[in-house]
Amino acid sequence: MPGQHRSESKSYGATITTIIVIILVIAAIVWWLFYHKDDSAETTQAEGCENTVVLPVAEQYPGAADMFLRDFSAECVTPELVDSPAQAALYVGMDTPATDALLAEQGRSRIPGQAQTVGSTPVGLSTPQPDTTEVDPQAVFYGPDPAVAHAAALALTQDPAAAQALTSRDAQAPAPEDPAVPLAVTATTNPEGRSFTPLPDAELTFAAIALSPQEGISQEAIDAATAAAYPAAPEQAEQQEAAAQTLFLLDTSERMAPQIDAARAALTAEAQATGQPVALWNYSSPLNPGVTRPWRDNVPFGPAEEITPVLQGFGTDGIPLTRTSVLAALRTAAEQAQATGQPTRVVLFTSGTAPEDLDDAAFGRQLASALENPQVSLEVVQVGDQVDQVLSEQADATRNL
Repeated sequence: MPGQHRSESKSYGATITTIIVIILVIAAIVWWLFYHKDDSAETTQAEGCENTVVLPVAEQYPGAADMFLRDFSAECVTPELVDSPAQAALYVGMDTPATDALLAEQGRSRIPGQAQTVGSTPVGLSTPQPDTTEVDPQAVFYGPDPAVAHAAALALTQDPAAAQALTSRDAQAPAPEDPAVPLAVTATTNPEGRSFTPLPDAELTFAAIALSPQEGISQEAIDAATAAAYPAAPEQAEQQEAAAQTLFLLDTSERMAPQIDAARAALTAEAQATGQPVALWNYSSPLNPGVTRPWRDNVPFGPAEEITPVLQGFGTDGIPLTRTSVLAALRTAAEQAQATGQPTRVVLFTSGTAPEDLDDAAFGRQLASALENPQVSLEVVQVGDQVDQVLSEQADATRNL
């Protein structure tokens, strides 16, 4: 009997060993199949990307392109961060006229299209040590960057007029020597060694902007940038061929004086970026004897370069009779669209509307009627904080300078 017991034990052990061997063999087969499947896929992808396109990307603020670079996915295209817009096919920054002006300073302009938001960064205060005490808005240095300064000042004051005053106060001021002074910064521009405290509801949002062709940048990179920035680019390109005429209407009232240079730069950059006929009007209020209308039709539709010398000659005076001038510009836009068979937009740079202009009811009716024309559109670029609500609500698009 003892011998029989040993035989059963050996048989049981052999069975266990066999099962383990079978499991190991199955695991090895599964591993081999998955390994070679992945390897095959990688090999196929590599073979299909013999000519990988490098997409050079520049950013307006440090870290602005981080989310875009992290999420970017396009077959055979590799994004690469570069130092300057002059080297880039795609720019990640704020979708504002001020950004267009910044690009123009470096000889670049955007390819027209509906830019997509691709990231954001908090705006807050930089201090030597973490500080949770209430901050006096007057004690903060807001710095020369208008976007950061305005976001921080508005978060601290909750008053658009007060925020604008603080932003203007520090726009040209030197940085304070006292390190204890709180600085308005973004999370990615906070100086090393200082503490960053975000402000409620204060952030900068970034868009991907495709840049126009430049010597030294391949057409493949430009095409990749356009596809990345404007997913519906083929449809948009067809629309732009028939919808690129622009009448620029610039407020030159006394209220515009602090921002007139920035408005000129932004308008110039946008005019050059259209690549299509543009016209230029300015307005304020009648300034000379015998003159009854507040607008001046300075330059008729033509090449963008024709408006530059006229634009540089504008001064500021009078009050902004915006509503009367907008209605006149929309009438001319409708006439231009009818004459050419192409839609025409009015782009208005405005500081707001003087109370001496048309009342809300009359203006609202006339504006709605003018914008019923499918060939005419109105875009408002707001300068400062005195917003015309009727204009803002009925315009096809609004943005801040």
